[in-house]
Amino acid sequence: GMFWVGSKNVLAVFDRETGKVIRHYEHDPDNPHSFTRCKSIRSIIEDRDDPNLIWIGTHGGGLVKLDKRQEIFTTYKHDPEYPGSLSYDVLRIIYDDGRGVIWIPTFKGLNRFDTKTEKFTHYFHNPDKPESIHSNFLVEAYQDSSGRLWITGKFGISRFDEKTETFKSYTGENGFPEGALFIDIREDDEGNLWVSSSSG
Repeated sequence: GMFWVGSKNVLAVFDRETGKVIRHYEHDPDNPHSFTRCKSIRSIIEDRDDPNLIWIGTHGGGLVKLDKRQEIFTTYKHDPEYPGSLSYDVLRIIYDDGRGVIWIPTFKGLNRFDTKTEKFTHYFHNPDKPESIHSNFLVEAYQDSSGRLWITGKFGISRFDEKTETFKSYTGENGFPEGALFIDIREDDEGNLWVSSSSG
């Protein structure tokens, strides 16, 4: 029942019954388990399997896990020396698919994060492979009522095929505005997808 509020670089907990902020977290350079240093907080979700875990997507600070029981933060950031790390530290949306996986679109590829093994799988655009994701500049992850995962970003949207780990992409070739940034995607009661973009 608490509100988790992200601001420029502070994570706060708001108690709506008292109307007060009862806790706040910020980066402490002397504490490796404190909140990450970042430009802003972009996404906050509660783990679907464990309500004691909060996942936070940041601009510049990577992916962060908060264990509420111990008030310990774990940060996952891009490491150029380790190919298995997060592909980029600028995140907008993080999405928990309810099966132990967090999907993380970044401005440099899509990341699949297994919360049990804490390993990242990357998906990048390859112009020589039409089954790859449509772009590396990605914004939103959304699961429709049929359980299909959609990713929006620059130039179009892609649907993920879990069995083959490939993508079906929809771009200007399918009638979308050429060169647009596709920002958000939602499904209506009839199963139609509505996609907002920089071109309408």
